[in-house]
Parts: sequence; C-alpha cells; structure tokens
Amino acid sequence: ITAVGNLFFSNEEELDFEVPGTVGEVLVEVGDSVTEGQALVKLDIPEWEEQLDALEHSLTTAERNLTTAERNLTSVERALAIKRRSLLQAEINLTNAQLALLDAQSKWYRITPTELEIKEKQVEIAEMQLEEAQNAVVDAEQDVADAEPAIADAEEGIADAQEELDEAKAIGPVIKAPFAGIIIGVNVEGGDKVLKGTVAVQLADPNKFEADFMVSEMDILQVKL
Repeated sequence: ITAVGNLFFSNEEELDFEVPGTVGEVLVEVGDSVTEGQALVKLDIPEWEEQLDALEHSLTTAERNLTTAERNLTSVERALAIKRRSLLQAEINLTNAQLALLDAQSKWYRITPTELEIKEKQVEIAEMQLEEAQNAVVDAEQDVADAEPAIADAEEGIADAQEELDEAKAIGPVIKAPFAGIIIGVNVEGGDKVLKGTVAVQLADPNKFEADFMVSEMDILQVKL
C-alpha cells in the first residue's frame, strides 16, 4: 500500500512556566538531546526567593489573623459570660424587690404611703435593670455569633496560604525534561519576563512517530495488525 501523509512526533510536549518571573538561564538549544529530569530553563533565583518570601509572609499573616480572631472570640465569650451573670443578678434583684413590695402591701396598715411608693419604685428600677441586662446578653450573643465565622475564615486563609507555599516549593524555579528526547523549540531567552503558562521549550521523543494518511477502500482490506 502506498500513501501520502504528514509525519510527526507521537510524543511531543510543550513545557511551560508554572509560576511567573524572569528567565535566568536557558540551558538548551533546538536539536539538543536531553535526558529525563535534565534542567532545561531556570528562573532568576533571587526573584524566585523573593516570591517564596512573599508567600511565607502571607502564611505568617494568615496565622496572625487566626490568632487575632481566636483572641477576639475569647474576649466576646468572656463578655457574654459576664453579661449572663449580670442578667441572673438582675433577675434575683427583681424577685427580691417584688417580694419586698408584696410584703409591704400586706402590711399596708403599718407603713406609710411614701414607704410603699419607694417599694414600688424599686420594682420599676429592677424591671428596667432586668430589661437592660437582657438586651446586653442579646448583644453579647450576637458578638459571639459574629466572631465565630472569622475563625473559619482565618483557618481557610491559612490552608490556602500553606497550599500556595507548598505548591511553589514543589514546582521550583526550574523546568525539567519529563522524558528523554530532543528539543524542537525554544521560545524564551535569559532576561525575559514570563507569566504563568508561558511555553518555554518544546520537547519530543525522536523514537516515536505517527503519520496520518488516507487508505483507499480498495486497499483497506489489506491492512492488518
């Protein structure tokens, strides 16, 4: 069977930068043979270290945010406990004032109208103080409810910052060959500013080729594995 088609590498890969930066060194040229794991392109190391420092600083900041959120939650929880104790005391005070008023009313013949009025006023004051204590507890409970999500947000911030730092360390500033082959394209030079996803080099396995071509309906029956 004779046919015409295009021959191309069956195993070809474009190797790109996984982080932005400045190209420091290009260690290969088109046509070079490379081995698996060989360094092909390096980013500027000082700039890379600055990026790591920035990511570590972000992680430290996230950890501080968590500490601040935890302290704030502890503070509002303590305030809530104090407000609840005040509420309990206000309830006791009101009960005592009401009992004192009932006692005075039962002895109306032995106390003056002024003394009875004082007892009634004390009940009114105790009721006002109870209402204020109840409102204070509601406000304190809201403060706790508002503070709790900040803990989750801060923990999520730490997880995200740690993940970014771990990924950056795992990636590194060097593009390496994922398999042995030849360089069929170099797209960057030393000093170039590159973005994440910029293709630096193209690598192909010279031992594996493919070809696409058409076989006629008369000849296709002769094709076997």
